[in-house]
Parts: sequence; C-alpha cells; structure tokens
Amino acid sequence: MDIPEIRTIVASFLDRSDLAAAALVCKSWNATFTPSLYSVFEWPNQFKKPVKEGIITHSRFIKEICLDPGTKIPEIEYLYADNHLQFPALQKLYIDVKSALSFENQLWIIHKCPRLRELNWFIDELDPNKISDICDLFTTYCPLINCLCLAGCSPTDRDLSRILDSCCRLKNLTIIPNRLWEVGELGFQSLARHFENIRNLNLLRSLIPSKTTRTILTLCPNLSIFRGATLDVRDIPGVVEEDRTGDKATGSQHREEWVCANLQCLDVFICGLKDRPLEWHRRVFQQLARMEKLLGLSIGPLLNVNGESRDGVDMRLEAGLGLLSSLKEFHSLSVVGLWQQMEEKDVRWMIKAWPNLLSVRGTLHHDQERDALLKGILKEEGINGSQ
Repeated sequence: MDIPEIRTIVASFLDRSDLAAAALVCKSWNATFTPSLYSVFEWPNQFKKPVKEGIITHSRFIKEICLDPGTKIPEIEYLYADNHLQFPALQKLYIDVKSALSFENQLWIIHKCPRLRELNWFIDELDPNKISDICDLFTTYCPLINCLCLAGCSPTDRDLSRILDSCCRLKNLTIIPNRLWEVGELGFQSLARHFENIRNLNLLRSLIPSKTTRTILTLCPNLSIFRGATLDVRDIPGVVEEDRTGDKATGSQHREEWVCANLQCLDVFICGLKDRPLEWHRRVFQQLARMEKLLGLSIGPLLNVNGESRDGVDMRLEAGLGLLSSLKEFHSLSVVGLWQQMEEKDVRWMIKAWPNLLSVRGTLHHDQERDALLKGILKEEGINGSQ
C-alpha cells in the first residue's frame, strides 16, 4: 500500500542518488521525494555540484544552504543577482566566503530568506558603519532567527549590544572573534535579555570575567552548552574562604545556585585553586556533581604560555573526584593546560564510574613516564587519551 506519510518518512533515510531515482518513479512519488532532494545545497561539492536551473526551479523546497571557503563566486552569482529568486522555506544558512564576496552581496543572499532561523556567518572584519545593516536583518528581513553565529570579527561592546538588542529571543549564540575579545557592560546587558531562552552559549574566546560566568550559570535555566573564559573558585556556590581570624568569610554565602540543571557541556577554566586546601576542590566537585546530565567537561585555560597551570582543579579521588559518580552518561573530559598528579586508581575509577567515557585529553601526570602509563590504561579500554 502506497501511503504518502510513509514515503515522507522513507525519504529522510535516502541519499541524494536514491532520492533522485525515487522522484522519477511516478507523479505522486515525485511530489514526495523532490522536496527532500532539493532541501540541502552545499558549495563546493565536486561530486554533487548544485545546478543553477534546479535551484531556481525548486528554491521553494530548499531548507539549508552552505557556502564554504572554497566556493567559486561566479557559480553562485545568481543567488544574489537574481531579484526574483527567493528561498521562502530556507531555515539554515552557512556563509564562509569572507572577502571573496562583498558584504553587500552576502546581505542580499540573507535578505532572500525570510523564514531563516539559523545564521552562521563568517565575516572578515566588522565595519562599524555596517552594524545598522546587520541589525536590519533581525528586525526586518529575518525576524525569526534564533540561532546566531558570528565568526571572524570582534564587535565592539556597543556594536554587540545593538546586534543582540535587534534579535528576537536567541536559543543559540556563538561569537568567534579573530582575536581575544572582551564583552563589556553594554553587551552583557543586552545578552541578559536572552537568558531565559538561551540553550547554547559559546563565548570561549571572549574575555568575560568570572562574575559574568557566574551570572550566566545562575540565570540561564535552559542552558545546555556553555563555553566561556574563566570561573574563579570563589564564585562557585558552597566555596567559602576563611579570613585571617579563622572564621569563615560570608562573602560567598549569599551566592545563588546554578539553575542550569540540564547542562550537558561545560567548557570553562575553573581557577583560583593554587595552594588552596583540598576541601575547596571537593566543593567544586560537589557543584559539578549536581549537573547530572553533564556529558562533557573541559576545565583548563584557553591560553597558558607559561606551561601547565597549577591554578586549576585537582582531578584525584583524594581531592573529591569520586563525587562525580552521579554523571552517569559522562563521556568526555579535558584537563589540557593543567598540572596534574593523577594515579592509576584515579584513572581506573573514571573507567568504571563512566562506562560511556570516550576521551580524556590533557596531561594526567606531570611526570612523562607516569603520564604515558596512565594513557596506556585508557588505550587498553578503547578510550582516547590524547594531549
């Protein structure tokens, strides 16, 4: 029995050659399989090069376009030059052609996608005079965008604020600057508008202070992935410092708890632990253990020109590693850039406690021979132990 709904499900499992063959079977099959055949286009692709006539004819079906750095601009000129060409169903657009295509022509392509929801845009340099044009994208031409990646540029604090203020509530935001870059007060205030909805926030190469990281973790209830710069241990709930009289300081007692219970990936340098008692490390592990859905954890510095830092978390059972037994689905750990002194018992605990463990990156012991021994244990279990 030939049921359209079943054909639609089958279409999602077919590659382009099978879709093309299925579309030729009969008129009803053509109606079902043609939209899937023309739903995604990528440049360049020497084996499945998009045909101009096919794109123009079936533009109403296209849901995703990807323009990679190797794209030959003459081959895509019609995408912006043809005033009648529109992409009413396109939801995801990836542009990484940089200066090969003028900023204005890149804008024209984006303007043709009124239902765009995800924009990944690599820009060579952000001209302050073009900020209004970018803001118009979100307010006028593509008001449905809720996933935004801006890469290759470093917007000023004011420019970032204007861009974020012009967006509707974002679910995903990634800023990949061409240099280390700071999110200022204006930018952060505009970012705060999106806290209730944000799920994926990547500010890894942004010099955001620890207090900003703390605010994000305490005010973003739906956060699933967070990549930031640093998180000082004193900004973690439960960590309190003793003052000179031996009494516990009250500075951290008012700190709000992290609300991101669904956090799956955390990439931030947890610092401020050099020469601190092991109890401080245990407090860090206690907080991480509450994130029971955590799959990946990276806690080393982004840059460390002076070798391995001793300012990070001590990943030993003695320091509280065993508290992370609550992370049942955990599969990826990175301590790259950190000075560690793990022993065999620590590594074997990880293997047993985290049955889905796939990779442990970084130096596990500062002594090369011991580190090699620990990496060998991981390798025996099929776990990647790269630097």
